[in-house]
Amino acid sequence: MMYRFLLNAFRVTLIAFMLGGLVVTVFQIIGILIADGGLTSYFGADFADTICIVAGLAGVFSYLQLYTKEGRAAAQGPSGDEDTVPVTVRE
Repeated sequence: MMYRFLLNAFRVTLIAFMLGGLVVTVFQIIGILIADGGLTSYFGADFADTICIVAGLAGVFSYLQLYTKEGRAAAQGPSGDEDTVPVTVRE
């Protein structure tokens, strides 16, 4: 139950973060092209700060998933070991 909530919260905040980053980029480019310092400044500071907070929340939701029963099971992999990724060393 909690895992599903955290997973959905992570997905929503991740999408908001990605779209917010796109908005920041587009409006800063528009601000530069039309030489509007206020527009560029707003999307480079105030709006971007909000997007950074949303990105931080996405990270917190993702991290908290590991503290649920389903999250621990997913992190351990099918064999129950935490080291499920084989390491290949090439010289």
